[in-house]
Amino acid sequence: MTAHTLTRTPLNPPQASFVLGKKIGSGGFGSVYRAHRKGQPCAAKECFASYADLSNAAVKKEIAILQQLRHRYIIQYFESLEHDGHTYILMDLAEKGSLAGAIARGEVMDWPTKTRIAHEIARGLEYIHCRDILHRDLKTANVLLTRFMEVKLCDFGLAKVKTISASSSSAASTGGFKGTLRWAAPEALDVRPKYSKKSDVYALGMVMWAMAANYPEPFHDQQDNMVVAMLVRSGEREEIPKDTPAEYHSWIKTCWHQDPEQRPNASDIVLEDDIMIGSHFDTLSPSMSLDPSIFDSIRNRQAVCGLDGALDKLTIADGFEGKPNNEHNNNSSSSNINRDILRRSHGSKDGGKGDEVIGYLRKMASKGNADAQLVLGWMCDHGVAGSTEDAPLWYRKAAQQGHSTAQLRLGRMYEGHRGSSDPNHSNSEAAKWYRMAAERGEAQAQLRLGVFHFHGRGVVQDEAEAAHWFRQAAEQGVAKAQFNLGLMYSRGQGVEQSDVDGASWMRQAAEQDMVEAQFGLASMYTDGRGVEQSDERAATWYRRAAEEGHSAAQLHLGLMYTQGRGVEQRDTEAVVWLRRSADKENSEAQVQLGIMYETGRGLDQNYAEALAWYRRSAALANATAETRLGEAYNFGNGVDRDWAIAAWWYRRAADHGDAYGQQCLGMLYEHGRGVERSSQEAFTWYRRAADQGHAGAQKCIARMYVQSVRDRRDDAEAIAWRRQAIGQDDAVAQYYLGWLYFRGREVEQDYVEAMVWLRMAASHGDADAEFFLGRAYANGQGVAQSDVEAAGWYHKAATHGHSGAQGSIGWMHDLGKGVDQDDQLAFEWYTKRATRGDTSELFNLGSMFELGIGVKRDEKKALSLIRKNETWDPSARFHAEWLSSPDYRSPKNDSDAIILYLEGAAKGYVAAEHNLGRMYEKGRGVQKDRTQAMEWYGKAAEQGHRNSLQRLAFLTKF
Repeated sequence: MTAHTLTRTPLNPPQASFVLGKKIGSGGFGSVYRAHRKGQPCAAKECFASYADLSNAAVKKEIAILQQLRHRYIIQYFESLEHDGHTYILMDLAEKGSLAGAIARGEVMDWPTKTRIAHEIARGLEYIHCRDILHRDLKTANVLLTRFMEVKLCDFGLAKVKTISASSSSAASTGGFKGTLRWAAPEALDVRPKYSKKSDVYALGMVMWAMAANYPEPFHDQQDNMVVAMLVRSGEREEIPKDTPAEYHSWIKTCWHQDPEQRPNASDIVLEDDIMIGSHFDTLSPSMSLDPSIFDSIRNRQAVCGLDGALDKLTIADGFEGKPNNEHNNNSSSSNINRDILRRSHGSKDGGKGDEVIGYLRKMASKGNADAQLVLGWMCDHGVAGSTEDAPLWYRKAAQQGHSTAQLRLGRMYEGHRGSSDPNHSNSEAAKWYRMAAERGEAQAQLRLGVFHFHGRGVVQDEAEAAHWFRQAAEQGVAKAQFNLGLMYSRGQGVEQSDVDGASWMRQAAEQDMVEAQFGLASMYTDGRGVEQSDERAATWYRRAAEEGHSAAQLHLGLMYTQGRGVEQRDTEAVVWLRRSADKENSEAQVQLGIMYETGRGLDQNYAEALAWYRRSAALANATAETRLGEAYNFGNGVDRDWAIAAWWYRRAADHGDAYGQQCLGMLYEHGRGVERSSQEAFTWYRRAADQGHAGAQKCIARMYVQSVRDRRDDAEAIAWRRQAIGQDDAVAQYYLGWLYFRGREVEQDYVEAMVWLRMAASHGDADAEFFLGRAYANGQGVAQSDVEAAGWYHKAATHGHSGAQGSIGWMHDLGKGVDQDDQLAFEWYTKRATRGDTSELFNLGSMFELGIGVKRDEKKALSLIRKNETWDPSARFHAEWLSSPDYRSPKNDSDAIILYLEGAAKGYVAAEHNLGRMYEKGRGVQKDRTQAMEWYGKAAEQGHRNSLQRLAFLTKF
């Protein structure tokens, strides 16, 4: 790229035309005064003594840069002069002063205003960057505001014109760091600072943060600049307020990225007031409450760096899409105005063609040609010709002739507070001109008028009127209007609620590739609202939006891959989409990605990575992430256990309203872990969670009432809280209440009521309730005794993983009690219980290996299992003694086993007596004989063999 050379300013203005007024501010090189130049107000920048000489390199540099800049959002340079021994640079007057001053004064700026200011700063940067100029000192103090709150970038004293086409320039040769440290990019704070266009973009991110946080400068609580530099170089940034709109938030994070290559170009940063009426689609599940992007790309993303092509850009960007009207179309010259202007602008080969075009436009405009007035207004509006303050004048002339596009442009100027400093007046004027254009069929004006009526901007808030204008624009194919109308039908706002109509309009917008509508339509397919429920179609639309970079769609598509909904279940693919969303600072996606790392799903398990993603999400005030971090420190998952840090994270989650975090914090207070023990604090946090409907916290409160942790024991209160937990369909609470009625604890014993609650819990798959019902039927407690019913409930609980039930159903298959006798099934259930770490079935398993019942005989395996249980089970000790004695040998078959066990019994081995009972009971090696089995079990039981006693009791009963 060819470098722009700096030209010298003539220093011969008429001194008498300059009148200096009062001081209104100060900058890096001097004070700024209100002044008059040729009778017109302006700003006069008085250079400090060290810069007072116009030959000073720094002053010459700023003047040279300013004089070649002519843009709507850049301070306009007039001239430089020496007056009364001082040097002055005369520029536009920005009546509102600096953005820093506005923030410091506490001036209220709504999000649309902040968004517009950020957008205008980006456009100013885009303009200077396309001329290879770096600002290098962008900050709120160097962003001036006109009386219409329009941006003017100023103070180019540290700006640099790049003389090479490299992406960055070293400051080493110019004395190191340039700019204001607190706004400087990390690379500018290195030992050998490097500046690039991306350094200015970083500063824009900081300016956006300052507006969001309402602080004039970043790191306001840190006095030491060296500490600030260290923090910035290490990647630390200010915390972005949680009420910041999602897209604004995303641009801040992107702009101040640590890696310059990951920052956008100024031309990529597009921020304008939202056209859509909703920032999110409200049919999402509560766990997926999201705030997807709502900011729309303006149609002209390229700054006007010169006149060439500007008219072509005008046609493309602003469209001239309003319907023709008779008032100005009957003018024969106006019907060919655009074609004629284009011919004249491109027909001349000399450098004066721009002046020729402007002159031609002024001639036609003065004759009342509305098209020429519109184009001239646009050129003034974009700093191509005349003053930006002339733009509304030309727009108004065309608008008053009924030119719908001019009416639309004039409405937008008022909406941006550029026609009046009074926001209320600006909005009402904007609404007036939008209505005129809308009534003439201007689709974009119909859209804006709908937005105004929806929000009550400048007009009475009227959702029905909003829906009317959205429909007018939607029927002309405006995607955003179709999307808005779809939302209103789905919500019943201004129209009769109809999910079918909502989905219809949403589909039309989605098919025009509007990603918000694609996401909304996918959500409707997910929930079956207005369309037939279809996970497959939902996944298709999520994918279309996700591939366009829609963060929420990427999250949902990732979740669908984790669940196998609408797509083949693939954790690796889920990780891909979750990471894309997480990289866009979607805090929910960051939590989900952390869970994938923590559980090792779709990638190698990595606690460090999991915690890193949780912390990144927590930095965005995601309460779930904060709770996950609390869990990590509470239980030592991936970090050293530290209850104090766990309490800190739980408190953050609790302060953000997370009910589970509140319950966990209550538990730490109750047990004095990481915090001073306090029953009162515990109860307070439990109560906050309980008031949100958290069943676990409600049960904790009930327990505290029973344990007299409050002033007194209060069983009635305890029961009331347990019932509240049950109201959340909490199966655990239902089971516990059933248990209380069954045992007569806290309430009067009532078997009937107990069975009601136990069955209710069991219907929700609660294994404890199923096991309890099995025992009740087995023992005939509260119900008629029934082994068949008992076996049925034991089997359900065992299938749900209940260890005790697995042993019980194994025992029933072993004995043939309530079910068919089946040694193999008994062995399988005993094994399942043992593999869960329950040692109570090790004897039964060992005995089956010893006798070859349900499994191949294996004395070594039998002895190994039995010895694990011999410390507390007398039966196991008897068999360990027998299997390891010199009198034991491995039998060849069941008949040989009978001989061996008779020999052992004769020698007093209790285990041999028990085994004979089993052999007679099963008919193994001998004829099945219940009486003989009971006799041998009786002999072993007399010696203290517990398992023999249990089997004897069963045979005696049945």
